[in-house]
Amino acid sequence: MLGAIGNARATFGSAVGFVNRQIIQLLKRMGVLKLGRHMFSEDMGSSAEHNTRVDLKSKRKVPFKFHVEAYADLAKFLDPSSDGFLTWEFGEGSYVDLPQIAEKAPIDSGYIKLVPYKTLIYEFYFKGRGNRRYRYYGSKDLLQLDQIKAWTTLKGEVTEVKSGKKVLESTTFFAEGSALDRIKVIVPFLLSMKVR
Repeated sequence: MLGAIGNARATFGSAVGFVNRQIIQLLKRMGVLKLGRHMFSEDMGSSAEHNTRVDLKSKRKVPFKFHVEAYADLAKFLDPSSDGFLTWEFGEGSYVDLPQIAEKAPIDSGYIKLVPYKTLIYEFYFKGRGNRRYRYYGSKDLLQLDQIKAWTTLKGEVTEVKSGKKVLESTTFFAEGSALDRIKVIVPFLLSMKVR
């Protein structure tokens, strides 16, 4: 029974992939995908109560936030055979703020990848104090019943690249706080979305 369900899912996935490829080809022939890039700005962050420095004996709580300027080439973003499928890359102006490690340090590379109906993955790299390189990896669980929470809550961790040592466990939020606080974040986010 489970094997039949697995086979049905695989067949359905292949069919969806085929249809997507045909749609992409049609859009390319029509010139629609010459629109260029989709871009947006996003801020994720939280107060100290949600983030723990696990590399310290005291396991101190610290605030943590990051800002991304994300973009995607639409032709690659919509093409299932592309490395850029459902992926936004981080551009200039992206930064991370982690006290005593990296204050407004530029993010030198990173991406957001959508795995449909499952998760939204965030991964990026930055240099901190002492020229040490760090990696952030986190994800939004899109399988939750509460879809607002699913799309606005990001759990992740920061590790030092060279040693592999974990330095931070974090839970960050998009539009945390009161209804007014959320509006102050959501409106600029929506206004930042552009296609060029």
